[in-house]
Amino acid sequence: MKLLTKTTIYYLLSTLGIFILGGLVFYFILAGIINHEVDEKLAFQKDRVIERLSTIPRVPGDTTLSLNPQVRVSRLNHLPTAEMIIRDTLVFDSLENEFMPHRQLFYVTKLHDQPYQIRVSEPMVESESLIQGIVYSEILLFLTLFVVLLFLNYKIDNKLWSPFYKTVNKLKTYDVTRHQSLKMEKVPIKEFDELNRILSGMTGKIARDYQNLKQFTENASHEIQTPLAIIQSKMELLLQSENLTQEQLRQVQSAYQSANRLSKLNQALILLAKIENQEFVGTEPVHLRRLLEKQLASHQELLDLRGLRVQTIFSADPVIEIAPELADLLIRNLLGNAIKHNQDGGVIIINLSEYNFHIVNTGAPIKEEPSRIFERFYTQDAGKDSLGLGLAIVRKICEVSNLQIDYNYENDLHVFTLSF
Repeated sequence: MKLLTKTTIYYLLSTLGIFILGGLVFYFILAGIINHEVDEKLAFQKDRVIERLSTIPRVPGDTTLSLNPQVRVSRLNHLPTAEMIIRDTLVFDSLENEFMPHRQLFYVTKLHDQPYQIRVSEPMVESESLIQGIVYSEILLFLTLFVVLLFLNYKIDNKLWSPFYKTVNKLKTYDVTRHQSLKMEKVPIKEFDELNRILSGMTGKIARDYQNLKQFTENASHEIQTPLAIIQSKMELLLQSENLTQEQLRQVQSAYQSANRLSKLNQALILLAKIENQEFVGTEPVHLRRLLEKQLASHQELLDLRGLRVQTIFSADPVIEIAPELADLLIRNLLGNAIKHNQDGGVIIINLSEYNFHIVNTGAPIKEEPSRIFERFYTQDAGKDSLGLGLAIVRKICEVSNLQIDYNYENDLHVFTLSF
């Protein structure tokens, strides 16, 4: 929901509450004013009745004055304690054929030494009609306000917020790999202009930082890998020397293995950095079945060496959009992991369907939480020659390629599921 729409809803809800409360207050105030006016009219009529009766020598025992059918005078046997009472009541109206609300005044006085009760009635505006009038008026006002707010919301959304939407669209299409900062237009609204200025500076810094990181990655790849290659070649020459003792040969071999491991670690970390920086651009349709068959053929010698049996179930030939280099790296790491962490004479099951790719292998269960298997430098067995980065690279490729990788250990089998 848009911010302006949510704000408008809050305004409408607040206005509705104010209208309801204001309508109740208005009703009671209006009812009080009407009652006060009617009471004054009843009192005036009562005074006129008394004035008129005082001029009559003899008042009948029970009569209705012909001057006003709403006035009735009755003789009492005794004088009540209350002189005047005003109350609301219902009186049948023969013309309307229904009971109509009236306000009546009862007044007790002495006329010619006899107690008399004077009753004066006045028809009232029906309270239901009054409530309906107020409710209808408020509904009409609220609907008018609602339509006006919707119209203003549409106009404001199209005009005042257009610079903000332009900025959002530019951010959606911003690509840090182009090494450019966002060029923002100057807008008359201070807040949006300040936002554009900050975003322009921030994206410029991001582009510079990205470029520096990329240069560092490239320099590290070259400057570290070259000396390591020299060290490895020197170690190989030493290993072929006939003048080394057995102890010296063992130490040189250990150093050679460490240099080789360091070289692989450097390459893996640089590869991770390149994947995170999304330097593998340009996706293509990749046929997973062809890629799997190619990878299986390239690993056949290693599979035979370990005595591993491979079962393939290709029920579909899915095609995914991904950078070809990343797709090759993804399948190679998953297959390499299934070989490396398998047991001699074990089984690898590959199941490829329309939406999933399952690779299953035998092997000992992992010793820690299964969720840690994709962490960097996590290894199941410290004794194996593993850097602990293969599955971390797999997860990173899935993140940048909109794929989903999951792991389960069930029925003594390691199950990796790639969803696309």
